[in-house]
Amino acid sequence: MRSPQSYQKLETLFEEYQLHQSIISHLNWDTAVNMPPGGAHLRARQLALHAELSQKLLTQPDMPSLLDQSTSDIESLDAWQGANLREMRRLHQQALAIPPDLLNALNQQAVVSELAWRSAKQNNDFKSFVPYLTKTLELVRRKADCLAKALKVAPYEALMETFAPSTSLVTCESILSELEQQLPPLITAIVERRGHIDLPALKISVEQQRSLCRSLLATFKFDTTRGRLDESAHPFTEGSPQDLRVTTRYSTDHPLESILSLAHECGHAAYDQRRPEAWARQPVGMDRGMLIHEGIALFFEMVLARSPAFAEHLCKIAADQQLKLPLETLKRTLMHVAPGCI
Repeated sequence: MRSPQSYQKLETLFEEYQLHQSIISHLNWDTAVNMPPGGAHLRARQLALHAELSQKLLTQPDMPSLLDQSTSDIESLDAWQGANLREMRRLHQQALAIPPDLLNALNQQAVVSELAWRSAKQNNDFKSFVPYLTKTLELVRRKADCLAKALKVAPYEALMETFAPSTSLVTCESILSELEQQLPPLITAIVERRGHIDLPALKISVEQQRSLCRSLLATFKFDTTRGRLDESAHPFTEGSPQDLRVTTRYSTDHPLESILSLAHECGHAAYDQRRPEAWARQPVGMDRGMLIHEGIALFFEMVLARSPAFAEHLCKIAADQQLKLPLETLKRTLMHVAPGCI
């Protein structure tokens, strides 16, 4: 059965929207990996322009009538198309809520703040970053207020809708309250039972870490024909299922950090590279928010990579590269439990 003309037009518009989003994503990757500091002003304008074009697509005058007509014809749509229409309406509602000048300011501020953060982090100078953080928070609060008014919810819950769609603040508070009660005593009990441990230092050069990480891409089933590994100040995953970019960072002081970060980002990639190909440029084929994304990424990092089996596997890969890693030290380091900043 042929889908209604109104729905077909919506798919065309949202495919163009998704292409703009993929351009934004790859520009973000280039900002963090390749861009010289002098390119910040131009990059901020480039990102703001694509965000503006994306918003115009979602808020054009005939969008409400196209959505309403497609809803009237819902019986002629299959299950995937019906779900796609629901997501289209959700994105349209969010786009209408944010004034174009605020969207522009947010996108430009993000680039400027990112570069300021890099410099502040390198120099351990939080004070120099405070003005950028303050400005960013001010803009995000304005965004939250706009979304809250449109969605008729509290500002924080409005932001959650962009992070974890359909997750209420009540549900979130219930989960976090339970974790708050259970996790600190559990960590304390583990530390008290184990006693103090001095972990021997692992010596792995940056070049050896790079080699290990490249080999581990296959372990985590990362498709290098549709993605690549790079280095950045903070690990992240950007791009689209057809062209996904993951990064990690290397440190001789904490050599396993690059491997655990890679595991985390490959968790993100595992989700992205396996999203349905047929719907890659439609809202229903997008990821379902950072809640699921981070859940999968943390499973890769904290469950798979912090296990005796992974330590043994890593030792074998290292041995193949003429690098001898002490297995017991590796196990104890990966599975070490201690209170931390996170």
